[in-house]
Amino acid sequence: MLRISNTESTEDETRLRLDGRLVGPWVSELMLTCGAVLARGKQIRIDCAGVTFVDNDGIAALRSLQERAVQLINCSPLMILQLEQETGWN
Repeated sequence: MLRISNTESTEDETRLRLDGRLVGPWVSELMLTCGAVLARGKQIRIDCAGVTFVDNDGIAALRSLQERAVQLINCSPLMILQLEQETGWN
C-alpha cells in the first residue's frame, strides 16, 4: 500500500509525501496524481522519506517524473542507489 499526501501547495508548487511501498497499482496512482498536478503547470516536489520499498516499475516511474522536472527529496540511500543505477541520478 502507498499513501500519497499533499503536504503543501502554493500557486507554483505542490509537495507530495509518499508513505509505504511504491509497487504495482500504486505506481500508476502516483503517475496519475502527478500528471494532474503537472497539467495545471505546477512544479512537484516529492518527499520520499516514508517509502519503504520501490520495485522496478516504481523506479522507472520516478525516473520518468524526474525527466518532467519533478524533484525527489529525502530519498533513502537504497533508493538513491537504485535511481543512480537506473538513471545516473546524483
